[in-house]
Amino acid sequence: MTTITVPGARSVRSGFVKGGRRLGRMYLEVAAVVWRRSSTALINSRPVQAYGNHLHRMSRQRAGRDLSLTHTFFFRNRPQLELIVKLLNKAPHGSTIDIAVVGWSNGAEIYSISYAVRRERPDVDLRITGLDVSRNMVEFARRGVYRERNAAEQPSSIFERTSAKEMEEMFTHEPDGLSVKEALRRGVSWRVADATDERLVEAVGIQDFVIANNFLCHMQPNDAEKCLRNISRLVAPGGHLIASGIDLEVRSKVARDLDWIPITDSIHELHEGDPSLRAGWPFEYWGLEPLNPSRADWRMRYASVFRVVRTRSEPAPGIRTEA
Repeated sequence: MTTITVPGARSVRSGFVKGGRRLGRMYLEVAAVVWRRSSTALINSRPVQAYGNHLHRMSRQRAGRDLSLTHTFFFRNRPQLELIVKLLNKAPHGSTIDIAVVGWSNGAEIYSISYAVRRERPDVDLRITGLDVSRNMVEFARRGVYRERNAAEQPSSIFERTSAKEMEEMFTHEPDGLSVKEALRRGVSWRVADATDERLVEAVGIQDFVIANNFLCHMQPNDAEKCLRNISRLVAPGGHLIASGIDLEVRSKVARDLDWIPITDSIHELHEGDPSLRAGWPFEYWGLEPLNPSRADWRMRYASVFRVVRTRSEPAPGIRTEA
């Protein structure tokens, strides 16, 4: 077969591709203006919600995903913290609880978990391991000193979801910021680790809870899927995996493939529990679509907490909870 090369064909194709991208970007920009001027009632209607999902797919396809995003909040998703405590309350008095938190940004999530659990279950031996690929973030979190805004990317106060009582109970005032109290640091260890490393389970050990929030969405879907599968190996049989801030198709595919059991208790509250994720839909790739209970797969699609049940040869430490 003879291949004929047409002079200039590659530049013409490139021009079409660039033009298509430019038109797609303009389309989304116009749609965003119209969307933000629309009434809440209109946006909440079923046809417009379906159109919003179309816009969100376009936004994700065109986005350059950014793993360097660092902004977060203390008590970012309160219903999630409340459910962790509820599940943990099934543990006998004096139990040892192992929790691994992966990709936790600047440590605010880990200290929020420590506070929520110790406040309700001071009797347990709580061991939290924070895993992050960034050595700078590990050192920052270990130091545990926070200001209103710890980075240029933080558009609002990191304490905006924290009550005055919680501020008093969690922090002491230091010259360079607010320092996390020693009681909340107890049992917390910090490790530089890559969540995609296949040797992660050997390095960290089996955990009762594994929490992977708000970083998998910044990875390309295939990479996020591989990473989630790898992280799930840390969960003890009967333990729980918690993952929000991730493409829903990725999470539900892995959950189905690995036979995870979705925890539907407070599923609506958890879905709406982080206002920043919901506000990002449909024009931010990390935005979270509205919960649609008319979908046949809605429980698996919208659950962010799962019980992991599988056969393992090694003994499973800590608690084993039922859904």
